[in-house]
Amino acid sequence: MTKLEKPPADLELKRRIAELIEYKGGGYNQESVADIIESALKLLTDVKDSGDVRVIQTAIRELRYAFKLFAPYSQTRKVTIFGSARTQPTRRTTAAVLGKIPTTSVRRLTSLFKRSNGLVECNLVRCWAGKPM
Repeated sequence: MTKLEKPPADLELKRRIAELIEYKGGGYNQESVADIIESALKLLTDVKDSGDVRVIQTAIRELRYAFKLFAPYSQTRKVTIFGSARTQPTRRTTAAVLGKIPTTSVRRLTSLFKRSNGLVECNLVRCWAGKPM
């Protein structure tokens, strides 16, 4: 399998992105942010569907906000639960119930995607029964 070659760097674009970052006052992770900006500009030619671009736009906004929101708790362990408002109420697990499940390395609930509800429910039952997964 041959590796795709990267196109040559656009030095003028990189210079302008660096100027833009400097104009905004700089900050953390400037090289990574410059790469994100460059990738975002490539969307202008690579992605035609505006719906696809809106998905990326929303994801970046929400991720940035989440990192900002949880920054004060960076040293605190957290649990992430994915779910859907479309899930039937009888199939939802409340945060209070999840809070009562003992947390060990073998008892972690990682997902409540509707497609995996059977697996999740099986894992919850095993956790409540004190059985390892």
